[in-house]
Parts: sequence; structure tokens; C-alpha cells
Amino acid sequence: MKLLYITPYYKPAWYFGGPPRCIAEQAEILHSTYNWKVDVLTLNLNGSRKIFDSNNTVVSDENGINVNYLPFCRVPFYNYFFSKKLCSYQSEIKNYDAVHIHGLFNAFSSLGIRMANSAGVPYVITPHGMLDKWCLRKSAVAKFLHSYFVDRKFLKKAGVIHFTTEDEKQNSIYPENVRCKIIPYLINFNVRNNLHKALPENEQKIKAVFWGRINPKKGLMLFVEAVSKLSPEERQRFTLDVYGNDEENHLNEIQQLIKRYGLNHIIQYKGFLDPNEREEKISRYDVMILTSYQENLGITVLESLQQQIPVFISDRVNVADWIRKYNCGWVTEMEIYSMVNELKKLMKLTPSQIREAGKNSVQLFKEEMNIEQLTKEYRKMYEELIH
Repeated sequence: MKLLYITPYYKPAWYFGGPPRCIAEQAEILHSTYNWKVDVLTLNLNGSRKIFDSNNTVVSDENGINVNYLPFCRVPFYNYFFSKKLCSYQSEIKNYDAVHIHGLFNAFSSLGIRMANSAGVPYVITPHGMLDKWCLRKSAVAKFLHSYFVDRKFLKKAGVIHFTTEDEKQNSIYPENVRCKIIPYLINFNVRNNLHKALPENEQKIKAVFWGRINPKKGLMLFVEAVSKLSPEERQRFTLDVYGNDEENHLNEIQQLIKRYGLNHIIQYKGFLDPNEREEKISRYDVMILTSYQENLGITVLESLQQQIPVFISDRVNVADWIRKYNCGWVTEMEIYSMVNELKKLMKLTPSQIREAGKNSVQLFKEEMNIEQLTKEYRKMYEELIH
């Protein structure tokens, strides 16, 4: 089978969070398992910087995947991802069995959808959470116009809309009578505890960590409010280190709130977390925090659980049901007193009880993220698409 992935981000565009890793690993696993040809059209872009120092298309073999990094340019409306070079691939699309489009509400993905439709090649759309009601409310006017004039028509014609969890599907708005598939991301998590420097039994402090893009969606302001309502004794037992890129000058707002509540000694910003150092640094912590207003599969959650580090997340993270089912952490509503109550429960636990929650992740990965089973499900999705 010959597949073409069209995505505005691909590794090593780590600025954009989990999707670049998810898309790349999916392509590589399908290629290595079935010897399928998977090509990628993407942008030479990592945040506001180029991945490669070139103004032309850069073609790179990434673990057997032919990746075309196209030069990036902006368009006036909505600061879309875009490349003028993308249109030059129109004549080649007919050579593929299927096209997989990643993301919505950007000119790069939308043009890719139109090109696949024009070539008469069946296509899958993975929205990566962009059809979630919360996401649609953000920049609502621009997204409504884009949806009305561009995406809605072609969403109806998609062979499959691919969601990664049942919660993502339930929380999304999409056209009726479109075939949907629910398959978690195809990522090979190597569950282990040899790196995790577990909380000693005589240690009183619980060291928590957040890492990711620092923006209002992540709910850090509400989490700071919740910490401020803990008792002095509880606050003495808790620290939070924050890593990530600042977006929308949100870090300044968070730091002002931390200062107002006198929590500077408890919650500290540690800067950008280098992906090459992430695994070792995260292993120093006891709990991972992600109290987002909306989150798709939550790759940072799974990366923490991979090291058997339990998680404290909101019920808006689409793996919340898994965390409850396997007792891998604590799930809070996005409401101040619910968050305070869950934090208080955490504060009452012994180090061994906290470690036990992390160990429960082994069963989660075995049952929900079984790589062999997921690979077969992706194969079935593509085969049904083209027949």
C-alpha cells in the first residue's frame, strides 16, 4: 500500500507538542510492519523557526519515511500554516492508494484535503482534537468561516474521520453520516520504572511537574488557585516545577498569580525542556500535572505513565476514563473546589501509595495501547477505505 500523509507538523517540530511524534511513529510502524510506502508532505517549521536552514523543499529519509519539508509562508487570514509549494504535488497524489490528512483549520491541511478530493483518492482526516467543542469556541468566528467555506464540505466527503478516544468523538462536532473510527495513536510506549527515582518512604515532599505549551488551555491558573487553598501544612509537602514554551504571554499571568498568593517557593518555572533531556529530568518527579480545559489523547500523560509516574489530570483530558479505570492517578473537574479536594486526597497518601498508582500504568498500556493490536486496526482502517 502507498500512503501520503499531509500534515503541517512532523518530527522534529517538537514545538507543536504531541502530534508530530504521533504522526511520525504511526508512519514508521506501518512502514516497518507491513513494508508499506509512506510519504509525508509537511512544513519546514518548528514554532517560528525553520527545522532546516533552507528556503527550498528539503527531502529527508526519516527511518524509511520519505519526508518533504516544504518552505513555509504566511497568508493574511488567520496566520495559517501554508506553503505555495504544496500545489505542485497535485499530479502525484493519484499515485497513492490513500491520503491521510492531519489537523484542521489551517490552509495547509485544507488544501491537502481539496487536492485529495480533486484527485479522486480516498482520504482520512485526523482532527487531533480540533473538532472538540472547546477548541471550536476559541477563535470561534474565524473557525466558523473556515468551516463553512472550506472544511465542512470536504469533511462530508472524507472516507473516515479518525478519532483517538471515545471522549474525543463524543466531544466533537462533525457532519452526520460520516464514517468514524476510534483508534488510539500508534505509539510504541516502552513501559519501565528503571529511570523513575521513586519517592522515598521517609520523604515528605511530593514533587510535581508540568511540561508542555504554556497557554490558557492548560488550566495552570486554576491549578495555582487550588494550591493557594491548601492548608499551610499541605503546601509544605508540595512543589510544582513548570517547563515549556510561553504562548500568548501567559507565563507572565501565571507568575503574577503565584506572586500574589506567595507561592514562589512552591511553584517555579524551569524554562524549556529539551526533548533529549526530558526522560531523565521527568524521572525525578513523583506526580505529573495536566489540568487542561481540553486535551486530546494527552501524550505527556502517557509519557509520564510510561515511567510509572502517576498523573493528576482534569476530566477534560480524553484519557481521564483510562486513569479512573486503572487507578493511575487522580482526576479532577475543572472547578476550584473539586481540584482542591483531589489535591487534598493526594496529600494524605503515603509514598508507597503514590508509587502504587504509577505501577498500575502497566495494565493500562497492556490493554489500551497494545501496539500489535493497534497496528492491525490501522491496517484495517486503510484497507476498508480503499475497497
